[in-house]
Amino acid sequence: MRLYSRASSERVRKAVPLMWLLIGLTLAVFSSSQVLAQVAGDNFNDNSMDTDKWGPDEEDGNAVLTEINERLEYTTEGSSADHDSVDRMWKPTRFPYSANWEIQIDVTNTTSSSTFSSFGIDIRSVRLPDNDIEVELGQDGLFWAEFSGGKQISGEGYAAAFDDDTYGAVRIEFDSGDKIFNVYYDSDPTNDYQWTWFGSFGVAGTGGTHGTRNWGLTDTDQFIAYVFGYSEKMSVTSGQLYGDKFLVTGGVELPRPEITNPDELASFNTCSYFDPPLFEWSPSIDFQKLELQFYTDANRAKPTKVKVKDPTATQLLMPSNTWKKILALPGLSGGVVNWKIVGTIKGQPAVESREYTMTIDPPEFENVVPQINPTNQTQLPTLTWENKCATKFKVYFSPEPTFSRKKTLSFTDKDPLDNGETFSTTLVGGTWNAIRKLVNDEVPSTIWWYVESWDALKRYQRTGDMQFTLVGGP
Repeated sequence: MRLYSRASSERVRKAVPLMWLLIGLTLAVFSSSQVLAQVAGDNFNDNSMDTDKWGPDEEDGNAVLTEINERLEYTTEGSSADHDSVDRMWKPTRFPYSANWEIQIDVTNTTSSSTFSSFGIDIRSVRLPDNDIEVELGQDGLFWAEFSGGKQISGEGYAAAFDDDTYGAVRIEFDSGDKIFNVYYDSDPTNDYQWTWFGSFGVAGTGGTHGTRNWGLTDTDQFIAYVFGYSEKMSVTSGQLYGDKFLVTGGVELPRPEITNPDELASFNTCSYFDPPLFEWSPSIDFQKLELQFYTDANRAKPTKVKVKDPTATQLLMPSNTWKKILALPGLSGGVVNWKIVGTIKGQPAVESREYTMTIDPPEFENVVPQINPTNQTQLPTLTWENKCATKFKVYFSPEPTFSRKKTLSFTDKDPLDNGETFSTTLVGGTWNAIRKLVNDEVPSTIWWYVESWDALKRYQRTGDMQFTLVGGP
């Protein structure tokens, strides 16, 4: 976050004479109406942050960026610090030092104060993030651009233009041949885009009408784009400061891991604890750190992280104990779990796969209908039921439906996947005798019973009440 840039440059902004700005606006006669093919972008119309496109946010102070009202709004209650700011990273593409590209966004700033606020675009070097340049709309119709980092060669390092409107658009363009950033504004983007140039900055030691620096970059370097909101000791409410219609042209897509197993929207029950799934992805990327992250909407900020020991690997057989934690994420009734792969290389932002979803099934034992057979005085009965992935059971027998008197049996199924996911056990003679004594071993007699269950996640369920008739010998 370029706090040194925005905070210090505010002093420069206040020192720029209005006359100089008006002259600068008059001289900025270059206008462009060229329309280039849209490669990627976000119109923010869904009122929800697309995590495949954006994040994480870099927050300083009390400010937040929120997709609302079909735009990206900056709001803050203000703070005791000298400023608040939020920077949100654009994730899908990087922008090469060796190729041409451009980025633009519509901006609105209706704030009014004795300090400063702005909304715009920031570009940073991936390898040397102190090398950065930003273009923005400040309050009172001030279009502003500045750059920092590297070795200063010449120039003030900022450019400005005034317009009376509180709405407009800003655009930044990189010329890879001359290694120059050009900045533009449009004070009325409702009538197509008519761009007015208002500054250029050289970053390879030459060129740039408003400043020249040597950022020490090579053709292998890349840039990252951010959108940001910024304010100094002021409250900003909804509708005062926001961006819209973010577009990028050029840039290169990051090599992002793509999941090949399990299938998208796969579902898992707790039996999978005993046979955890194999997670697979492609391609192999030379990450220095790789992890899988699992989360629900409620704990998105604190995901369960599973480290992959070999960061260049393309598969992971999930350890049972770790998988148990993931199965438990949506709670006792099951639900949706989101997940993604995150890879990092030292000194660079994380690379993420798109977000995938899986469903953890709820427990299903309550619909099971256990069987007991035979139920006569001379033969030992066998209890049988579908285990529905449960591992512990209690069986209750009573001579009456209130179960005020009862006999309780406990059983454990260490591996519910064996025996066709069916639990079966034959009672021993002493146990069967104790159950028959509940009705004084009289025939015919009705005996009530039901079964309770707990699965590997300790989720509890019970069957409905059942009954059988104790009869004489076969």
